[in-house]
Amino acid sequence: MTTGLSFVGREAELEIVEARLASSRIVSLVGPPGVGKSALLAELGRARALGDRMARVVCDERHTPRSLGEALLAAVGTTGVVPQGSEDEEIAAFARLAVRGRKNVLAFDDADACLPIVVRFVSACLGASAASRCIVTSRERLRLQGESLVVIDPLGLAEETDDPDEAVQAAAVQLLVARAKAADGRFRLTRQNTRAVTALVRALEGLPLAIVSFAGRFGAVGASELVRQAERRVGLFASREIDMASRSRSIEGAVAASWANLPEDLRKTLATLSVIEGAFGLEGALAALDCDEDPKARARVGQAIEALIERSLLRVVWLDEPRRYAMLRAVREYARERLDESGRAGEVIRAMVRRFAAMPRPRAYGDPRLTDFDPLTYEQAFASAMALGLVDEAAKLALALGTAYLRRGPYGRYVELLTGVIARGESLAPELLAELHLDRGLAHLLGGQRDSSFADFESAAHLGRAETRALARSKLGLAVGLAGRFEEARRHFEEARAIVAGRELPDVEGRIHKDAANVFSEEGTEEAHAALVAARACFVRSGNLRERAFVELLLASRLCDEGKLQAARRMADDVVDAFVKVGDERSLGWAYTIGGLVEQELGRFGVARERYAHALEVTKRVGDVQTEGLVLGYLAGLELELGEAHEAVLRGGEALHALEIAGAKHASSMVHAVVGCGYACLGHRRLAEQSFVAARASAKDDGRAARAVAVDLLAFAVFGEPPGERDAVLARSPVTEEVRFALRYLGPTERPAEEPVPPSRTVRAV
Repeated sequence: MTTGLSFVGREAELEIVEARLASSRIVSLVGPPGVGKSALLAELGRARALGDRMARVVCDERHTPRSLGEALLAAVGTTGVVPQGSEDEEIAAFARLAVRGRKNVLAFDDADACLPIVVRFVSACLGASAASRCIVTSRERLRLQGESLVVIDPLGLAEETDDPDEAVQAAAVQLLVARAKAADGRFRLTRQNTRAVTALVRALEGLPLAIVSFAGRFGAVGASELVRQAERRVGLFASREIDMASRSRSIEGAVAASWANLPEDLRKTLATLSVIEGAFGLEGALAALDCDEDPKARARVGQAIEALIERSLLRVVWLDEPRRYAMLRAVREYARERLDESGRAGEVIRAMVRRFAAMPRPRAYGDPRLTDFDPLTYEQAFASAMALGLVDEAAKLALALGTAYLRRGPYGRYVELLTGVIARGESLAPELLAELHLDRGLAHLLGGQRDSSFADFESAAHLGRAETRALARSKLGLAVGLAGRFEEARRHFEEARAIVAGRELPDVEGRIHKDAANVFSEEGTEEAHAALVAARACFVRSGNLRERAFVELLLASRLCDEGKLQAARRMADDVVDAFVKVGDERSLGWAYTIGGLVEQELGRFGVARERYAHALEVTKRVGDVQTEGLVLGYLAGLELELGEAHEAVLRGGEALHALEIAGAKHASSMVHAVVGCGYACLGHRRLAEQSFVAARASAKDDGRAARAVAVDLLAFAVFGEPPGERDAVLARSPVTEEVRFALRYLGPTERPAEEPVPPSRTVRAV
């Protein structure tokens, strides 16, 4: 009997199976429904030397020990009569007859259809002859001593692309193309249909059975329509192969067979977990199953997950700690239908939402609860809470999600979540509403929407507990201070300190000092250093490693601004290690950036480029578009300083695009100025003039004196320096790193002799 599946994309698995058969007497090909285990077994029987020695029997849920024994003898080509007796006696007799033939590799296809009987036959056959080998395909292992497992996963997928040569490298595309050509010889993979083909195999999750069932319909329906049907799960997945076993003719039939073989408790577990879309961890499973947080409950849920994995109904999709699991979409949808039929779906979702909302949420770097925190599952619970009108639970889930979004972004997405809750939050407790406003203000600020944060911080500063009010007042001071409103910022910091006066809140005090230091630094006052030292002392008291490291990063930045480059360099290297330890990747990107600025000032341009490259790698990984834009701007400045005007313009354009996406145009003044210098070097004077108009407008909007001064100095390099104007411009701000960059570009200046540069610590790309 043919399998109906082209043997495509499994060459590596074929070699593994042959190697395992040479060293093991039992080899089990295990994988989810529709993954192509039978196709692999059929290929083993058709090809190579093994084909002459292999007898294959297809198992069926209707098999009895006697009927399976008779099917096995027919496959081997042996005749014989087995008298009636006990089941064990009959199985032993069939085994003795089966191993007498020259076919000593006995293959049991779809063994899980009657697994207990197959297990007894395999044991009997191996015991009847030392030369015999057994190979089975199954959705779960036999659990026999000496069994060697080969896990068969879905075929490799391609990213959506228009390039046929690129797409056809993926095994799933290879199978679809082969089967489509077999159904219609005119089919070709072209630039017009490649994107739809790659989208189709992704919608079908790389499952060969699903791919085969769709491939034969290309000629009649077309790729785009098939993608729509696959995404809506229409026509999934009746096969036209009439000689296939009934449970293998469709994905639904294959999953239904696995469902039928599950014990009732595992059916209930699988159906309940189907409410979670995508990957989830143990914490997500506990919440969905509404289990108590105790060792016995964790053990029970862990055992259920293990049992479902062994039956190929769950997959481990993340091997690092903590583990993450997922169902194939076909499995999840079948299980969800069963849950809906039971009438328990609403009850399960409500229980999951409430369980998640009640969990203690990690709110700081270094919190051990971050190890098991699963933002994707929390976001699903949040969406369910909003759909069910559980606003209080939605608010708590949104604040828990802040742990992920405020660390990594995307900040715009977090603003959307919070806005949805706040709009429906008239019944929320004041403190909960205050925390929502505080988080939304932070998301605006981190995402470059500084002015949009004012109202949220103001709202949070009038609600809730002292801690929240103090933090909101401090962040409001930071936001207005970064806009150049220094006196107003000082008033906010004084109010924040007054709120926490006499309370033992070192973490809050430290954050107030840190925010004030940021503003004092922009103002150019000596108070910045004292505020940073005070902040570091507070975080040492509170034991907050992340905040301490961030303060030290600010100290490194200040040392760089002051020209104390060796000290800045050592401190930047140290904070890299700290941010790696606590998992703060956004700040890690800034640590690499400060290191790059220091190396650039020291004239070590190759090392500076390396630092910036690491910073870009981190910021792209975490989705921090604003910081990515700023780092690209620093890279543009490096290229300009090296005399690579064309590269400076290109990098600057990328930086401006990223800053525009992040909504941080006010931070683009130096980038516009660098691009203007690049255009001038390339002879494009009109473009240079336009760039400096944009640079001055951005500097005015930004309100940072040092940036405005640096822009004016770079303009001197392009348009000429009026006599005596340099000193007048420099008097408007302290000499920071950006001002020194402009001075270096403007012309040679006397630099104090630097102490010898020690070898830089190896930078870790994480």
